[in-house]
Amino acid sequence: MLQSQSTNLFSEEFLSQPYPYLKQFRQEPLAKNNFIGSWVISRYEDVLEVLNNPRIFSSNFRVKSQNLQEFRRIVSVPSLLSLDPPEHTRLKRLISPLFMKNSLKEFTLSVQKTSSKFCNNLIQKQEVDFIKDFAVPIPIEIISKLLQFPVEDIEDLKRWSFNLISIASADLIPDKKKKQEKINSLLPEVRNFHKYLQEKIQQKEQNSGDDLISKLIAVKDQDGTLSSEEVLRLIELLLITSHETTTTSITSCLLCLLKYPEYWQLLKNDKTLIPFFIEEALRFTSPVIGLFRQATQDTTIGDTKISKQDRVYLSLASANHDEKNFCEPETFNIHRNNKHIAFGHGVHFCLGAHLAREELRIIMEDILTKISSIELLDENISWKTNLLIRVPSELYIKTT
Repeated sequence: MLQSQSTNLFSEEFLSQPYPYLKQFRQEPLAKNNFIGSWVISRYEDVLEVLNNPRIFSSNFRVKSQNLQEFRRIVSVPSLLSLDPPEHTRLKRLISPLFMKNSLKEFTLSVQKTSSKFCNNLIQKQEVDFIKDFAVPIPIEIISKLLQFPVEDIEDLKRWSFNLISIASADLIPDKKKKQEKINSLLPEVRNFHKYLQEKIQQKEQNSGDDLISKLIAVKDQDGTLSSEEVLRLIELLLITSHETTTTSITSCLLCLLKYPEYWQLLKNDKTLIPFFIEEALRFTSPVIGLFRQATQDTTIGDTKISKQDRVYLSLASANHDEKNFCEPETFNIHRNNKHIAFGHGVHFCLGAHLAREELRIIMEDILTKISSIELLDENISWKTNLLIRVPSELYIKTT
């Protein structure tokens, strides 16, 4: 049996050290993984082929848990992530102006202020859980300010956004009993999240302001084609992408600094290198480790036949370590010609990639300016079980 068939992608063993497994996957013929029932696409060119063909490999597919009506409704409602052209093109065209650099000048100011506050907290506390005390609160506080959500709601928003990602991948749990238990445990949280967002949308419909929700509602009113459900899903997406994926990206950068301490002083001395460091960190540790697509017709990837309605799991983490596209991929090198796909590719390339890069640059510059040194206190890192993002559960560090 091939390694890509027999490896449990949910296991702590795989999540803690995925790259040796992924290297083996790339050397094997394409195969369906026994634990997720999907073809694992691990080579860079194959991943790009799928991402470049949304007509054949759709983002919009039905979940398999047909007996769980509410779960199916939650996961199957179209959003920017799950739509294909032309609907995806329509939605992206409507909201793109809201994410232009000159439309979000307050974003940079908010990042600078928030990053400075949490960097100072790191210095004062000295020994902290970097995830809980820094990587999680910064992005959720920034997006909450832009959406004008109350500070006291931030803890709920953190939990809800992670649970939404968890329920989206729960359909892949192979054990039916465990799958149903997982879904049933998460459904109340998702209901509360949606109720919260619906209330906020209604408030802004009655009393609009200069926040992102009001701007999305204004787009709906002016164009007439952005539905209330789409507004809710876009806010939901903003919270997930601005919070969860940014948390993993911040953590990825720190992990690379800890693993390669020679860059600490190099970046301190020359902060113009920080953007190059960030790009390599995104490639090297791929915060978003994978995406799913579904075949709309019988097709092939390379010499492998893919049947209509088959799912494929695109391993972005593996693609970013493909030896055919990256010279010495296991070497951390900020000077490489970096064509990573950490932000996706094609029609689903991350709409806010330029904002994420700016946010990471400001945060990394703050860390390197204000903190003299960082030490990892516990090298036994446990990872959250998720096929979409990869982030430690805890990361204890000491700062001076």
